[in-house]
Amino acid sequence: MATRLYDTQEWRVVRDEVIARDGQCVLNWLGQCSDDLHVHHVSYDDPYNPQKLVLVCSAHHGSADHLRRFSAKWKTCSHRHPTHEGREACERRLNAV
Repeated sequence: MATRLYDTQEWRVVRDEVIARDGQCVLNWLGQCSDDLHVHHVSYDDPYNPQKLVLVCSAHHGSADHLRRFSAKWKTCSHRHPTHEGREACERRLNAV
């Protein structure tokens, strides 16, 4: 069975680096932030590159997804997926260069 990206030691190191770098939701200018912070992929072409990751709160994570889809001609998935992770994986395949 393949190891999930988010289960690797490399991800945990990069995740901690992004949290230390950003410190708070980078979309806090949109309004009220939640305390639940997520490391968000701006691009999946290099998933462990901290320059392609930002820290967002759960209240703004959907906005970050929306902004990414309108940047760099992101192709969206038309399938129904039971989980957010499933949709993200499908879109990564669609947008692989």
